[in-house]
Amino acid sequence: MNTVKKINIIVMLSMFMSLFISNSASAESVEPNIIGNHGVSLDAQSGDVLFDKTSHQKAYPASVTKVMTALMLDENIKENETITLSKTCVNQVRSNSQIAFKEGEKLSRDTALFTMMTISANDIACAIGEHIAGSQEAFGAMMTKRAEELGALDTHFKNANGLHDPEHYTTAYDMALIGREAIKHDLVRKAMATKHYKVTTDLQKDVPIVNKSKIHDDPDSIGGKTGFTNEARNTLMKIDEKDGIRVVNVIFGANKLTDKYNIYDDILKISKYSMDQLTKKMVVDEEKWNKKLTFLEKKVIVKPEKSLYLTMQKNDNSAYDVRFTPKKIDEDLLYIKGISKGQKLGEIEIIKNDKKIDTVNVVSTQNVVFEKPKDILIPFWIKVLAAIIIPLGSYIGFVFLYNYRYFNNKKRPV
Repeated sequence: MNTVKKINIIVMLSMFMSLFISNSASAESVEPNIIGNHGVSLDAQSGDVLFDKTSHQKAYPASVTKVMTALMLDENIKENETITLSKTCVNQVRSNSQIAFKEGEKLSRDTALFTMMTISANDIACAIGEHIAGSQEAFGAMMTKRAEELGALDTHFKNANGLHDPEHYTTAYDMALIGREAIKHDLVRKAMATKHYKVTTDLQKDVPIVNKSKIHDDPDSIGGKTGFTNEARNTLMKIDEKDGIRVVNVIFGANKLTDKYNIYDDILKISKYSMDQLTKKMVVDEEKWNKKLTFLEKKVIVKPEKSLYLTMQKNDNSAYDVRFTPKKIDEDLLYIKGISKGQKLGEIEIIKNDKKIDTVNVVSTQNVVFEKPKDILIPFWIKVLAAIIIPLGSYIGFVFLYNYRYFNNKKRPV
């Protein structure tokens, strides 16, 4: 009887544990409900969609637009360039009360970027657009073209700051694609992560500004951008990173007046849900991967700059490919400069579903000098002399032969 009771207890416990585990797994896999009208989470490495709520429907981005403006700045303005505020720009709708700028005021590229992203400065965004393209309209066209190149095909920009225009629109998905590209640019990512900054222009010095959003309250956050207009309502992009895995999250159209507080709850929900789906696998180990490349019959050992990881969904068993492509170097350049330790000599790519997912540079582990064979080491002055003597000798020989035949013909009897 005791044995039967024990068996029954074990069976009941097993059933209970199975039910508990099943419910736990089910709870983890349930998509979260969000307040925003549109939302999306992307794996930052692959671009795979991890959460989707009407993310392809047209929406107004408001100041999240400035992520695109920041990307355009990094791609089109050099570090030493100066940006000047026009009358049009200083008259833009004020977006902050921390600092004001005057017509003709000048600031550096980096100051413009960090000011725009820290306090969502509409006037600075306008000045960046004018500096790059000459006008807001022309800059909007440039932004739209660049967005298309990133795969954002349902986007049409009209200005640099996101102030409302019926023809200035995008989708949550498109904006996430833009954010995915933006964080590949170290300067932009740093600006998106900045909470405190001091602004210096030709007229002001060390004016402190602060990002008052809640983006930086989350320890997993590595940056983001907020936005609001009456038409767009609350909008938010937030980039999170945990254990080397990055997720790009976007929420658009949080409609109620109180949603500006709840939109952060939305973004935390979809970020956690998306992070839980992912795992990371090392595909190239910098300590173990190496090759010997041959340049002018000399062997050069190369290795990756860092290990390469592939982020993938836990239930994803699809194949991927790791490809190494060596760099071609002109032989004359090798004789002149040789190869330096740390010089890029190729790259390794991860290819999945016919898309390039990530790359790492492959570099030389040594300095290498190449010497030309002695038989071709002819001094320059000899080459010049030869270039003169050979044609001259040919001419003299021709004249001599001509004269010889001429005089011989004269000596013959008629």
